[in-house]
Amino acid sequence: MKSKVTKYDILKLYRNNYNRRIYLREMARELKKPHQTIKPYLSQLITENVLIKHKRGKIDEYILDIKNEVVPEYLAIAEKEVLIHSLKNASLLRLIFENLAEYFNKDNTFIIFGSFIDKKEKAEDIDLLHIGNEKVKNKIKEISNTYNLNIHLINIEKIKDISNSLLLEIYKKHIILNNSDSFIRRLRNKYGKDILV
Repeated sequence: MKSKVTKYDILKLYRNNYNRRIYLREMARELKKPHQTIKPYLSQLITENVLIKHKRGKIDEYILDIKNEVVPEYLAIAEKEVLIHSLKNASLLRLIFENLAEYFNKDNTFIIFGSFIDKKEKAEDIDLLHIGNEKVKNKIKEISNTYNLNIHLINIEKIKDISNSLLLEIYKKHIILNNSDSFIRRLRNKYGKDILV
């Protein structure tokens, strides 16, 4: 039997704001689940040192323990679940994913970001970040022409070369198509330097 909620569903609430403080009622509302369903998963995440429970007055807030070295691994799984769910429900995203799959390797990372995240089927343009030195411009042009898409490609050779302003924009709205682990680590490192706060 499928679980009503998972600890990764909870972690998805933090993927665009590592500094977020969420109280139980707010979490229940966003997940559309009763408090009793969520509480055991919160307890598990606290035990695993992924979340910190903080008392603010009479309210318990739950904060991501971003300093914990294992937290990026949890976030990467949450990111992969977002990707899988999005691929099932957004045919345009699935089409882009399938056409780029031949380039998915440790040397190439693709991230869709910006307004497309909110309007996957009605987006007028698609912002796509490619991190790597493999030439993908012709493939992107082919995808754009074949499916009549307006894809704005940003090529950056190394993950460390992403500007802070671009990183912040991606952090707010994104779907990582591959290599989520290394990108999450980069976000975490920048977060630790107060760039994404």
